[in-house]
Amino acid sequence: MLVVLWCGSADGMHDKLEDIAWVDEQPWEESLVITAAAPTQVTDVDDDLERELAFYNQALSATVEAIGRFQAAGTAWLRPPDYYAEMVKSDEQMAKIKDRLMYEQQQIDQAAERRKAREQKAYAKRVQAEKQKERAQEKKRQIQQVQQLRKQREKSGFAGELDFDAEMNKQQQKQPGHWAEVRIHQGKMPSKKRQVKDAKFGFGGRKRLQKQNDAFSAADMSSYKPGTFHNGFGGKGGNKGSGKGALKAKGGVKKGKGGSKNRPGKARRQQMKQRKG
Repeated sequence: MLVVLWCGSADGMHDKLEDIAWVDEQPWEESLVITAAAPTQVTDVDDDLERELAFYNQALSATVEAIGRFQAAGTAWLRPPDYYAEMVKSDEQMAKIKDRLMYEQQQIDQAAERRKAREQKAYAKRVQAEKQKERAQEKKRQIQQVQQLRKQREKSGFAGELDFDAEMNKQQQKQPGHWAEVRIHQGKMPSKKRQVKDAKFGFGGRKRLQKQNDAFSAADMSSYKPGTFHNGFGGKGGNKGSGKGALKAKGGVKKGKGGSKNRPGKARRQQMKQRKG
């Protein structure tokens, strides 16, 4: 309670004192006012922590004393478990808030469903494209097999009866990778020769850019051998056995001490052979 008085009015101060003096005349349960026995003292009033700690200790001691008085008088002071306090906001306002939260959750769920539908549509489109690609490849393969079978029949003069299904199966077995697929589906181990070839040439998968450097291989300098530039810039084995700093490419024309003339052309060499003959 904030009381603003004019300091020069003694009568007004006495009136306010009479207004608040009723606490001493009524029972304690009517006012619930507890005055500390010892005054609160703070060494440094500018120290926030010390000041707040003093207020806390004063309130704690007053609370303990009040609980003791309630228990001595047999008055209930704890809130019952089925107690419902009045809401600060009305039921209409809480209903509006509930509707707003449910609307936002509905928007989130709808956005998630739309995103899931887009992802499923994109996946179905990719699967359909793969299926169409496989069908186009299968159609192309069958056309090639029919053309190859037609060429074989033309070479044989169309002799004998044609068992189309058997011939197509033979053509399919001749396709590269057919027996490898059969072996994989049947779970059979490949032969040692097949294992060596698979280890050397690979089996399926991507072949391009396999020898491309990455960050680790580019930074690896363990196999680097600095060259000996004082021996020249020859190919394998340097420039051993050559003249002073001379450069000689592998497979080039060897020159003698005094040098040699350029080799004549092919027509000129044939004329020289005819003259000698």
